[in-house]
Amino acid sequence: MIRVMHRKDTNANPAGTICTKILIVLSVAFLLMVVVRCEEQTATTTAPTEDTTPPFIVSTTPADSATNVPPDVTIYVEFSEVLLPYSVSASRVKLTAIYETFDLAVPGNVYCDSNIVRFDPQNELVDTVDYSVTIYKAIQDLAGNMMTSSYSWVFSTDDNINLTSPGIATVAQSDSVEITRLCPHGCENYLLSCTK
Repeated sequence: MIRVMHRKDTNANPAGTICTKILIVLSVAFLLMVVVRCEEQTATTTAPTEDTTPPFIVSTTPADSATNVPPDVTIYVEFSEVLLPYSVSASRVKLTAIYETFDLAVPGNVYCDSNIVRFDPQNELVDTVDYSVTIYKAIQDLAGNMMTSSYSWVFSTDDNINLTSPGIATVAQSDSVEITRLCPHGCENYLLSCTK
């Protein structure tokens, strides 16, 4: 009977074994560095703060008190931050023509693009008329913060603004309210009275 014995070859590629061991040690060291680095980044990263700052108006076109505004004007309002698109609607942006004896709402379309609100009047504005624009405070930013107050400004298609006082002055008395409308063109003021 012939017996075959296998002998362990101690001289079979000792360099390959050392290289394999070095590669394993380097791989483990690299993985440890990655894990430590990720832990450092996680520890130093702060949670984002909640947005509680209300949006505000940065600029308007036409500017407040602008004169000789062309009748085909488009009104732009730039806000301090991106707005929630559905919070911007025609009921929250109002353009009013101010005539001697009455005010008239001007119909138009309202659009919101990022932080810009645009109002396109349906028709050209009337020459030599003062206009008031009101942006109501219900407009919100992406975090749901509303403006702190409504914002109004005036402009004119005339070469000067004839408003003696924008808006309506109200005086409350016990059971009645008197509203005095100040005529924008220097005519006599008129009084509306309402009693409960």
